[in-house]
Amino acid sequence: MAGIFDLVDSMVAQELGVDEKTYIQVIEHECTYWQAQFIIGAMFEEGNETRKEKGRKIFNQYVGKKNESS
Repeated sequence: MAGIFDLVDSMVAQELGVDEKTYIQVIEHECTYWQAQFIIGAMFEEGNETRKEKGRKIFNQYVGKKNESS
């Protein structure tokens, strides 16, 4: 069953424009549970670019923090 989760991680990371390692770090360790649920759900929602953009914005807040601390 882990294969399906790997596929979902890969698809969402691609939709967000980041590598899987960055995606997993943010989703599992940086953002809240509810933010993660929103981001993942938004990336699978067809035809709702506003929701996808909001998900990207939330995700990118954490990517920026990660890059600043490096």
